[in-house]
Amino acid sequence: MVSLHDGIDTLRSAVIDGRTENVRHRQNELLKLHSGLSGKSSSICDAISKDSGVSASDAEKEFVLAMDAVQKIYETLDFERSLEDEYLVKEGKDNLNRRVGVGIVAIRPINHTRLYSILCPLAAAIAAGNCVLLELEYPDSQLDQALMEILPSALDRDTFFASHTRLTNEQVSQTDLTVDQTSTASVSNSNQLLSQPEARTLAVVDRTADIGLAAREIATARLPPYNTSPYSPDFVIVNTFVVEEFVAACLEYADSIAPSGQKSLSDGNLQGLEKKSAAGELIVHTSKTGNLKVIVLQDRSSKPPTAKSAGQYLFVRPSTSTTDAIFSQQSSYVH
Repeated sequence: MVSLHDGIDTLRSAVIDGRTENVRHRQNELLKLHSGLSGKSSSICDAISKDSGVSASDAEKEFVLAMDAVQKIYETLDFERSLEDEYLVKEGKDNLNRRVGVGIVAIRPINHTRLYSILCPLAAAIAAGNCVLLELEYPDSQLDQALMEILPSALDRDTFFASHTRLTNEQVSQTDLTVDQTSTASVSNSNQLLSQPEARTLAVVDRTADIGLAAREIATARLPPYNTSPYSPDFVIVNTFVVEEFVAACLEYADSIAPSGQKSLSDGNLQGLEKKSAAGELIVHTSKTGNLKVIVLQDRSSKPPTAKSAGQYLFVRPSTSTTDAIFSQQSSYVH
């Protein structure tokens, strides 16, 4: 097995050699990526189901969406146009639109929808003319094990390397761009593309919105298996005039999709809210099946827990207008 140190050296050599600058090479790599994954679709979907506990249909959805993303990124490459640009110098013209890759792109994917979170930045980095260092650090992950076999076989070993261990800061510093989907940093450098999965996610529902649609989408995002997503809204600002309608629609929809015989939720992180509820600071609404709780904050000074949660509950704060919703979140803990 090639060591991580040697893998990074090989990638750097390919960058210096300009291996990925040719558009045809990028197209071939994306084609091989798509073909290699398509041939193992059953085992990949099975791995997704085992790792995340989602149904077979949800695993297939993730696979299809990931493959669709690879295809769409492939379609952005125009080989004929690249040839025309290459021969502009023959006509004495400048290629002002020329773009080149940054070099080595390190990708640290998140666990949620892991296949999609891996393939999107991977395909984008390849299409942009970069070498890729992918971090697959979970030995117990069925998906990671499958990708460790598929990706190195499908892609050019000189321009792609998969590491089964977490990259150290020193190793990350040897790359040219870091795509970190698990970051906790609040500030990023110019050579970093960071996502904060633990940051709270805010949604705003205006009085002119389709309340039924907004309630269905937001309630769905707070119920399994979607409530583990870092983009699942856990704090919603709703116009005062439609708060009651929104809350009722959320609870009604939650009841309509609840499996028969489902047990009520334990309060979990919600314990301790009884005192605030008694004091009139908030009102807790619970669906009939108990699978969703909606906590309406009556007091504008009251704040929901600052930590991101995957629980089946939703905090709602009334607002007088969209402008009020925006200003209420300035310098806030919600992202």
